[in-house]
Amino acid sequence: MRLAQQIHTRMWNSDVSQDVTSPQFLLLSVLSNTPDIDQRRATEAANLDRSTGAELIARLSERKLIDRHRDPHDRRRFLLRLTNDGEELVNRLRPQIAALNLKMMDLVPEEFREAFLSGMEAFVKTGETIPSAP
Repeated sequence: MRLAQQIHTRMWNSDVSQDVTSPQFLLLSVLSNTPDIDQRRATEAANLDRSTGAELIARLSERKLIDRHRDPHDRRRFLLRLTNDGEELVNRLRPQIAALNLKMMDLVPEEFREAFLSGMEAFVKTGETIPSAP
């Protein structure tokens, strides 16, 4: 699994972006699809733990890719939305990510692809039931 992750990262850096990681893109994509979502729900939708989500949000905010503002109805919460630069970045990277996904599937021999995808889906579904460390 570690080697598969390294291959994905190497291909991502080569074919998509060296400036935006795949977890960062996933968070940006969530915000593109759900503007003005609160920080907790955005992090959950991106399947990130709270501390990783908070760190990514801070980085993306510093880079002016997301806008973080207080919820006018609940001043304890922050709402997130993409800036114009963030939206432009998401739109620019989506075709590259689609191409990367196809390129990655080409690494799996065709006769194994269906089993590979089914196995990965089962792995993720079961893995999501494992509680996070406190």
